[in-house]
Amino acid sequence: MTRGLYPPETLSKDDIRTLASVRREIWTNAIIGGGFGLGSGLILHTGAQWARKLGILNAKLNKNTAMLSILGGGAFGMFLFAARTGKQEVHNLHPIFQVGAVPRGELGYQSYQRTLEEARRGEEDSLMEKEPTLSGGDDDLDFQKMKQIRVARRTSLMNSLTNGQGLSDSHGGQWFEHSKK
Repeated sequence: MTRGLYPPETLSKDDIRTLASVRREIWTNAIIGGGFGLGSGLILHTGAQWARKLGILNAKLNKNTAMLSILGGGAFGMFLFAARTGKQEVHNLHPIFQVGAVPRGELGYQSYQRTLEEARRGEEDSLMEKEPTLSGGDDDLDFQKMKQIRVARRTSLMNSLTNGQGLSDSHGGQWFEHSKK
């Protein structure tokens, strides 16, 4: 089932109504846009046929081009109307976006970035030297092995890229260059 049928408990009844209203607006306008797009595609194809008869356009037009222009126009119209409605209705969703959000001061970008960089450096430096411990059971051993495998893959990939070899072994890691004779 979709999340729309079972919204989270953190949302109030008004928030749920607002979400349903925005969804309904987007779907309604998408269907209207599809109708306009279908009609526009039909009109454009008919105009192209007239232009061909008058000698202005030199293109082959048949049932396939008619289907393409009609269905393509419908799809484009649906996309255009739905996107425009979504952009117009997003202001109604701003209060809902704030429900359950982490306050800005609690998680700073710099501390997050620093933590990621330290984890990367520590992963590459220390994990290859450490022996997996069995103190935590099989789960700890599997976790350590996964980390070692990930570091080994990353190292292998970087070596392949920096040495100019291929990423797959389909050519044995050697590039074949055609030479002009």
